[in-house]
Amino acid sequence: MDLSIVVSTCNRAEDVERLLASLAQATGRTVHTWELVLVDNGSETAAAAAVHRLATEAPFPLRYAFERRRGKSSGLNSGIALAAGRIIALTDDDTIVPPDWIDRIVDHFDSHPEATVIGGAVKL
Repeated sequence: MDLSIVVSTCNRAEDVERLLASLAQATGRTVHTWELVLVDNGSETAAAAAVHRLATEAPFPLRYAFERRRGKSSGLNSGIALAAGRIIALTDDDTIVPPDWIDRIVDHFDSHPEATVIGGAVKL
C-alpha cells in the first residue's frame, strides 16, 4: 500500500463527513493504493455512532479504531500503529483535501526518496 492517511477525531462527525466526501472525490483520480485510518478519540455516544456509521459507508479502504485515551497525540499514535502504508499522512478531521492530494503526496516521496517529511499550505 502506498499511503495511509491518519485522522484523529473527537465529537466532530459533520467535519468527518466533509473530509470523507473530499477523499471520495480523490479516489477516482488516483492510481495509488491508499487507506484512511480514522481514530475516534473518545467522542460522546451520538458522535461516536455517527463517525462509526460514516466509517462503515466509506467508498474506499478505511480502518476504524476507538481510542479512549484523550488527546490528539493519543489518537494519532493509535492510528499510526494501525497504518499499513509505506507513507503516512496526517491531517485534521476538518480538512477538505483537493482531488489531487493523494497523488501529490505519493509522487513527491517517489521523486524524492531521501525526503522523510513534507508539509503544505493550509487555507482557512
